[in-house]
Amino acid sequence: MNGNRISQLIDNINKEKLLSRTTKDLLKEQTIALYYLLRATCKHRDDLLYYQVPDKSVLFHRISFVLENILLEREDSFPKRLTNRVLHKKLPKFRNSKRNLF
Repeated sequence: MNGNRISQLIDNINKEKLLSRTTKDLLKEQTIALYYLLRATCKHRDDLLYYQVPDKSVLFHRISFVLENILLEREDSFPKRLTNRVLHKKLPKFRNSKRNLF
């Protein structure tokens, strides 16, 4: 090891597979998984906007809107920002689960 801490957060989510998910599929996912999906979706959307690919960024904007609404419905509140600290607090619930993100 080089002295750096290994990240315990999940950042490698398949974007193409995310595009093919329906709202019904997303409703079946655990809340922690939806937080990670939302984070990945927003990051990818921002990257697409930066590289000026507006057509695909609209798709990711719609997916993020659906994810935000599902999370609001489930938890009645939503963090202002999805920081590592917020996700880290929710991570133990996901680790103890038998289901995978993808």
